[in-house]
Amino acid sequence: MNKEVFIFGTSALAAEITEYINDNNANKEHEEKIKILGYFDVDDANYKKYSFKEPFLGEEKDYVFKNTDLSFSYLYQ
Repeated sequence: MNKEVFIFGTSALAAEITEYINDNNANKEHEEKIKILGYFDVDDANYKKYSFKEPFLGEEKDYVFKNTDLSFSYLYQ
């Protein structure tokens, strides 16, 4: 089973985090991997600049989260 995450922001830091996740996943054939569900930001300028593969989701305040989505507190523990 994959861990699923959202990335908040589409700056250079988001691009670096994405690279770390992709490198991690490439080195884990049978272990749990991380799946990026998409990127939140106020506009898609940086999203386009860094050519992310996963979807641009807009602003998080407009997104309808599912009950199964991780809470922020869990992500930062």
